[in-house]
Amino acid sequence: MGAQKKRKWLFNKPQGPSKKHYSSISTNGEILCQGCGTTHAELDLSDDSRRFLVFRGYQIVEECCGAYLDVLYDILGETFFGIWGNDFEQDPLANKHLLTRIYIQHMVTAWNKAAREASEGSDKILAQVPPT
Repeated sequence: MGAQKKRKWLFNKPQGPSKKHYSSISTNGEILCQGCGTTHAELDLSDDSRRFLVFRGYQIVEECCGAYLDVLYDILGETFFGIWGNDFEQDPLANKHLLTRIYIQHMVTAWNKAAREASEGSDKILAQVPPT
């Protein structure tokens, strides 16, 4: 049996915590961030758990190297959203789009609420403007 090759980490040090939540997977147990090689000790069950996701075969702990995911999101988020939207248009009833349909409903509701509030605010301002 040959010697195992040591895995290289993506980074030399932790990149900082993410500002967003990318994963619903979490643990209170000891966890290795394969982004930078940092081992995080087991947490007490009363503590908040650590969120993590697997990215290109690397387990990334959001509180450790999640800032890298923020950078990817900032650069590529809308691009991926547009591509996903095109896929959705091709087959909107596909099972893979179940969450998309839920998210769209929430987004449209938020959009309508914001538009209503903006419209009501501008109506109040216009009502205060003296006639010319």
